[in-house]
Amino acid sequence: DRRLFLSPHREGMSARTLTCLGDTFVRASGGEDVSMEAVLQSSKYVGIYCSASWCPPCRMFTPVLSEAYASKAHEDGLEVIFVSADRSAEQFTDYFGKMPFLAVPFTSAAQRQEVMRAFRVSGIPKLIVVRTSDGKVVSEDGGNDVSKHGENVEAHWESL
Repeated sequence: DRRLFLSPHREGMSARTLTCLGDTFVRASGGEDVSMEAVLQSSKYVGIYCSASWCPPCRMFTPVLSEAYASKAHEDGLEVIFVSADRSAEQFTDYFGKMPFLAVPFTSAAQRQEVMRAFRVSGIPKLIVVRTSDGKVVSEDGGNDVSKHGENVEAHWESL
């Protein structure tokens, strides 16, 4: 099971894995859920995107990330998994509906809290980028990376 291999190897970080994200993710468009196994098989990087509709900086960054993802980054091997800090299912549904990403189901509140705890998310928006081949956290500041490198962000992460 490749998920068990994925634990970040960055100095100063406690052992934690992508398993805290769960086994299944939802799509904003509905359709079939996507398994963690499928994500790992099809992606070079997993971006864990912690955000919420009530957060003004999040609402500013989400379109930037969505554009980079849709124009090239997804094609280059980035899968983004949205982890909501919204306060209601309605907020989640409205906000997530504007995203091309996958998400941890809103109904999995304990799981969403575990992701925030495991990756020490103290402020949002936060984009943590994990390389799937070795489980290394290549960026804890993926938002800045995407803002700076746009759709070519994958080339930046390859250089790390």
